[in-house]
Amino acid sequence: MARLPNLTRDNVPTEFLEAFDEVTAESGGVITGGPGSITINSPEMARRRAYLTNYLRFESTFPKKIQELAIIVTARAMDCQYVWNAHAPAARNQGVSDDLVDAIRDKKTLPNLTADEAAIISYATEFFQTHKVSTPTFNSALGNLVASIWWR
Repeated sequence: MARLPNLTRDNVPTEFLEAFDEVTAESGGVITGGPGSITINSPEMARRRAYLTNYLRFESTFPKKIQELAIIVTARAMDCQYVWNAHAPAARNQGVSDDLVDAIRDKKTLPNLTADEAAIISYATEFFQTHKVSTPTFNSALGNLVASIWWR
């Protein structure tokens, strides 16, 4: 059961209706699940979050395959079933192998990885286990990921 009630247009103060309408129009109606169901309780924050989310999803030059891989690694580390269910199919569609998605899901030995896959998985794993990232891991991620996409 949700701790916060689903916000509907009838519950929104007049000064926030424009932001509420913009966010809910984009999602197709009242938001009842996922992070949007929380942020919509502050329609202006939800609007600003939507701008960032849309940039990251649709305009960023970061490769979609690596984006989705980072999302599912994070979802698994945080045991976030909602995010996992939303993004595991997208990761597969973007070229993350079934074997890799399944190994992440099941916390099994990973199959052979490309350099960019290894960099993002090492970075995320180290961060979630130690709450910091070592210089070698950072440098690997920088060399394998950021340098190749930064100025596209």
